[in-house]
Order: sequence, then structure tokens, then C-alpha cells
Amino acid sequence: MSDAEQPVITVIMCTRNGARYIPESLGAILAQEWDQPWEVVVVDNDSDDSTPALLAEIAAAEPRVRVVPAVAMRNTPYARNVGVEAARGRFITFMDDDDVVEPGWLAGLGAALEEHPVVAMRVDVDQINPPVVAATRRPPGITGIRSYRGLPVVTTQMATRRDWYLAVGGFDEHIPGPAGEDTDFALRLWDRYRSQPYWAEDAVVHYRLRGEPKVLLKQGFRYGRVHPILHKRWDAVCPEPGPSATVTAKEWAHLALSAPRSLLRPEANLRWYFRVGVKAGRVVGSVRYRTLLL
Repeated sequence: MSDAEQPVITVIMCTRNGARYIPESLGAILAQEWDQPWEVVVVDNDSDDSTPALLAEIAAAEPRVRVVPAVAMRNTPYARNVGVEAARGRFITFMDDDDVVEPGWLAGLGAALEEHPVVAMRVDVDQINPPVVAATRRPPGITGIRSYRGLPVVTTQMATRRDWYLAVGGFDEHIPGPAGEDTDFALRLWDRYRSQPYWAEDAVVHYRLRGEPKVLLKQGFRYGRVHPILHKRWDAVCPEPGPSATVTAKEWAHLALSAPRSLLRPEANLRWYFRVGVKAGRVVGSVRYRTLLL
């Protein structure tokens, strides 16, 4: 492959049984216009539905798409690492198989990456989610950048240099993702390179949220279970302390007092289910990883 054909950016989409949304999500990516070469690597994490056949059909018709298998474990961090290993671009970015990017997304990322090695996207939850679902869990700021106890971190709605990704070890496959592994990865990027994430305002991704109480409860549990791992790994270097006992007690009390209303009106109180899941996950994670974070 000549230098002129070498992709500048590789878009990595990981999926498992994602046939429902892939045509819309991948279609929005392939409709992007940018004056530099780029590619899409779709990582099939052991799908057992119609997804493999769908991906084979798309890849046969679209030369920018390559499909790679990731079957050693059903694990999102592992699948992302497989995608990065297969990537040919100097920069990498990630996309969930049910999210939708706006026109200009790729060009916005490309322009930002010319000067900034870590770039966050503009995250929107209103366009593809019902209002009651969009209100359950806002992304970490419209910029996709948040503070983890005083340190700048980005979510998986980001782009960075492939060599940086490999240098810090990629996503930790021992973290039970998808939940929290992006924070751990962002903290390792900061710890090694001290790079302040840059917000690419023109790179807009519409982020799909879950809208069923039981699903949100499970999702919150996954997030909460990882929080003690992050606390144990990064407590010594964070400039800000973790939550105090007083704050923790108030959070638990609020959840208990709001339980009757939330249980009677679950669709109107979806946020409660997510927060209960987080708290329960923290209890389990604290026991499992031998560090207290409730």
C-alpha cells in the first residue's frame, strides 16, 4: 500500500449481535466526506445472529470496510484491542454499533487531530432517544470531556494516535466492560503523556441510551462494579479526594426515600434504576477488589 493510500484514520466499530442498528450506524459513517484516506474496521465479537452475514455483504460492497473476528472472549475492551491491532491508520477512533454520527463528523475529527493527539467528540443524547430516556443519564458534558477527581478524561467517543494507544497498553481486558475501561484508559494516557483532551465541536455523535428499567439496573451495576477498581488504581495520583462518608450517606438516603415513587412510575424515574445499579455494583466491587467505595 502506497503512502497515498495509507489510511489516516481508522474507525473501529465493535459489535456482537448488532444487526438491528448496524445498517444505520455504519451507513452514517460510510456517508462521511473527507479529503484524506480512511477506513472502517468492524470487529465481530462472536456474533451468533444475522450480524456476520450482514457484515460480509457490506464489506463485499464497500472497500473501505474490513471485518475482523474477535472470538477469544466476549469482552468489549478485548474487541477494541483486536480492532486497533488490525488498524492501518495513524489515528484511531471508536464507534458503538448503535450510535449515529452526523455529516462532517470525520472531517471534524481529522482537522482536530492535525494538532491535538487526544480528541473528544460532541455527544448528543436527544436526537435518537425519547425525551424520558434522554433525561436518565446525560453524557459527561457536551464536550465528551469530564474530570475524574481533578484529572481530564474522555469517553470512548474519542480519537487518538494509534501508537499512543499501543504504548499505554490499550483497554484493560480484565475490567468487566463496557463500563469504566474508558476512564482507566484515559487516565493512563494522561499519566504517560499529560495531554489535555481537545473538544472537536464539529464531530457530533448521537449516543443511544438504554430505556428499560431492568437494563439500566444491570448497566448501572456494571459501572458501579468498576468504580472501586479505578479508586484503587488512581487514588494516589488524583489531586481531588474521593466521595466523603457524608456525601455517600446522603446518596444512599436519597435513593431509599425516592424508591416508592420510582417503583410506582418506573418509566418516569429511569435514572433511579441506573443509580441503584451503580450503588449495588460499588458494594460488590468493594468486596471483590478489597477497597471501600460505596
